[in-house]
Amino acid sequence: MNYRPNREIRVLAIDPSTRGFGYAVIEGRESLIDWGVKETKTDKNKRSLKTIADLIEQYEPSILVLENYARKGSRRCRRVAQLIDEISNLAKQSAR
Repeated sequence: MNYRPNREIRVLAIDPSTRGFGYAVIEGRESLIDWGVKETKTDKNKRSLKTIADLIEQYEPSILVLENYARKGSRRCRRVAQLIDEISNLAKQSAR
């Protein structure tokens, strides 16, 4: 993820689900750049992670927003929780 001096902060928000994930790319306070839902039928985590890596490469976000599934009351299944961890690790690698 890149820091862009003199430019608006770009945020990539990702919401994993049992069928894939939803995403939104926001720049500044008012600009929705892109949004969508990506569904996967097989190898869900692997395919979702590849698509998310492509989104990170394309949009070069300053910030990546993910759910804190470990909080009390979260009802994420184990596979989705693992995907969130994998996305977090991907973001850390991309920031280097």
